[in-house]
Formats: sequence, structure tokens, C-alpha cells
Amino acid sequence: MQSCQLGISGFVGELSSGVTTTVFNFLLLGLAGNVGVAAYGVVANFALVATAIFNGVAQGAQPLISQSYGKGEHDLVRKFLNWSLAAALLIELVIVVLIYGFTDTFISIFNSEHNLQLLAYAHTGLRLYFLGFLVAGINIVLVAYFSAIDRARPAVLGSVMRGIIAIAFCAILFSQILGLNGIWLSFLGSEIITFFVILIFRKS
Repeated sequence: MQSCQLGISGFVGELSSGVTTTVFNFLLLGLAGNVGVAAYGVVANFALVATAIFNGVAQGAQPLISQSYGKGEHDLVRKFLNWSLAAALLIELVIVVLIYGFTDTFISIFNSEHNLQLLAYAHTGLRLYFLGFLVAGINIVLVAYFSAIDRARPAVLGSVMRGIIAIAFCAILFSQILGLNGIWLSFLGSEIITFFVILIFRKS
């Protein structure tokens, strides 16, 4: 049962993309029609790549942290955590800089018909959505860390919040307040909420 608890965070992480896509497509269809949904498809493809990079950092660090924790080498655990967080932060900055520097170039990969409305939606969408990755990488590493040190509650809560609850809540709420831009910014909002939830329950 304990092993299952520690694995729930990974399960939720895999499930989250489907939940996020469904919620976003439903909201975007109402606000911007099929072109808005197509723009999210562009954003989502790049987001999957960015998420995979952070998952790689987290999954690479997790067994090292777990082994050190099992041996009681707590100083080494902290070092691996700090190195992982530093790597995630550096990658976050590089990804955001690349997105802002080559926004239209990246969009053109999926916009062979040169649809100007799609370009406009995706341009704003990429830039606003990817602000969330300034926090997302940290959250992904923290979830892996707490799973590795046998802290199921913050790991599960972190995954559930960022993958289902917070992202759906922020998307619906922000879209009502800010319209289309609110949907793009909901990823940032959900990651900030998740970060504080993890901090609150980190000793559970």
C-alpha cells in the first residue's frame, strides 16, 4: 500500500495531460473557436517537450536521492536536491528565453498555411503559457524528491494540484476574468498554487 501511495504522483502526472487538454479545448472552443484550439495544439506540443526535460531531471535525481536517504546520508540528500533544483531553474530560464526569442519561428513549424489568426493566438499563448515553466520545473523536482524520501502526502498533493485541481480551477476562473489570455496564464497560476501547497505540506 505504501509503495502504491508513493507511485500515485507519477500516475497523476501521466493523467494530467489528458485532463488539461480536455479543459483547455472546451474553454478555447467557446472563446476562440477552432483556431484557438489549434493554437493550443501548438502550445501543448512544445509544453510536452519542456515537461519531458524536467521529468528527465527529476527521474535522474530520484534514485540517487532515494538511495542516499535509505543509507541515512542526509547531507548527500540535500546536495542532490539542491543540484536538481539548480538544474531545473537553469533549464527553466533557458526555455523561457528560447520561447521569447524564437516565438514565431517555433510556431511556423506547425503553421505551414501561414494562418495569421493562428499565429496571433499561438504567439501570445506560447509566451504567456511558458511563464508557468519558471515554476513548473521546480514543482516537478520537488514531487520526485518527496516521493524519494517516503513523503507521500506532499508528492501526491503536488501532482494532483498541478495536474488536475489547480490547473482546471485556474483555467476556468482566469478565463472568466481575462478571457483567452486567462487560459494561457492559468498554467502559471496553477504552478504557483502548487508550489505553496507543497511547501505547506512538506513535513507531512
